[in-house]
Amino acid sequence: MTRRLAVPFQNPPTTRWPEVFHLSKISPYMWVVAEGWQQTVWDALAAAQIPSTRHNVMFGDLSDSAALLDGLVMGLDNYGFPGGLLPSGTRVIGPWVMRWLCAQLCVSPPTRKLSIEKRVPGIEELNRRLEEQLRDPEALNRTAELGFVNDRDGVLLVVVKLFGQAAAPERLPLPSDRADGRLGEARFTHGQVKRLREAGVSDDVALQWLEAGFDRDDTVALAGAELSEALAWRAIVPPYANRIRPLIDAHVDPQDGERLRRAGCLPEAIVAFLLRGLGLDDWETWSSFDIDEDKLAALVEHDVPASQWHRWEKVGLDPLQWSGFLRDGGDIDIAERFERLGITPRFWALWVRYGVAAEECLRWQVLEIDPWEAKKVRDAGYGPDDVEAHGLPKLRTGEAIVEHLQRNSPKYPM
Repeated sequence: MTRRLAVPFQNPPTTRWPEVFHLSKISPYMWVVAEGWQQTVWDALAAAQIPSTRHNVMFGDLSDSAALLDGLVMGLDNYGFPGGLLPSGTRVIGPWVMRWLCAQLCVSPPTRKLSIEKRVPGIEELNRRLEEQLRDPEALNRTAELGFVNDRDGVLLVVVKLFGQAAAPERLPLPSDRADGRLGEARFTHGQVKRLREAGVSDDVALQWLEAGFDRDDTVALAGAELSEALAWRAIVPPYANRIRPLIDAHVDPQDGERLRRAGCLPEAIVAFLLRGLGLDDWETWSSFDIDEDKLAALVEHDVPASQWHRWEKVGLDPLQWSGFLRDGGDIDIAERFERLGITPRFWALWVRYGVAAEECLRWQVLEIDPWEAKKVRDAGYGPDDVEAHGLPKLRTGEAIVEHLQRNSPKYPM
């Protein structure tokens, strides 16, 4: 499918922007996406072929981040990870990002200039800027990595990096906001010290972690763990604390990890193997296949047996799409059917999540209607037969199709 960029409204939107984007208490540059719209936002980014990056360790924070225009779209799921202080959800940083999403989602945008805006660009200008940015996806991915934060202090620093010191609130975790005493001298912030205290970590212990080569963020993320055990894991699955923490919490023996490392298993795969109770024999089976680390970790994390690999190898998913497809309930039989029918791989996870059979997916694809728009039509009680009979694929949104069908179809849902 071709890239779907926002277009000027042909009909007045029925949804106003405050219903979708709730202004954050943390910063006037950030909005929290309403729960019922979060997946729709990510679907809209996928339709525009905007690259996103993911930072994920099993049983730890899962972060998704996409950079565009003047800011970011950030997704956080902090299930099972004690260090996360922000609630799970999707957040938008940057007024231009928010305005572009309003157009992409057919939501009425702010009618006036926001207090943080110097000017209000039109949708055509935003699309031009976005097209220019998309010519350098590597640069977008580097910027997107700023979005891997899970607390208030991290968000504030991201805002300052994107919009300059003028965007800083009165209290920001810069040197002037350092804690008092010995930890303040070591550049810990008030928020970090609070988290260390809650975990029962003394000043002496925290400073020992710094001397051992852990930075302040890792020291906080690993608060309560034994330093010797963390050092052992750091040598096996460097360099991230969110790889180490779930292994420690699951009481996995570092020697099991070391055996996998010596056998050539890479860090992400080591974490996935050990947290699923797999060992050296399983690695020897998987290592006989030519498979990259990210894809292997996704397969193991979702309990795909090695005996299925040759079937998976033949289907058209790239490594970044495997995890979502498997997480949303996809399996090899569904994947093979989608592949045979020629259904666009990047939408497989969405079709599975929405519970649409492969043959019906193909019909929506032929009608050039994206999954999230098809879902709106299906939720209203209609199907591809209704759309085809009324010649409606040229209508852009699911809402417009449903409105037309409700006016003209005898299947009007009562």
